Amino acid sequence: MHIDTVALLQSLGLMWKGMLSIFAVILVIYLVVTIMLRVTANHKENKPQE
Repeated sequence: MHIDTVALLQSLGLMWKGMLSIFAVILVIYLVVTIMLRVTANHKENKPQE
């Protein structure tokens, strides 16, 4: 079995960029959800009690 090292290194370069992109998207989603939760929590506190 022969492994093409040039192709392997090129694919690894592409893979780490993809993994980094996935991590960045997950981080952005987490930050957006956290901000939305804080904004809505403050909004509920300001409502008059019924």
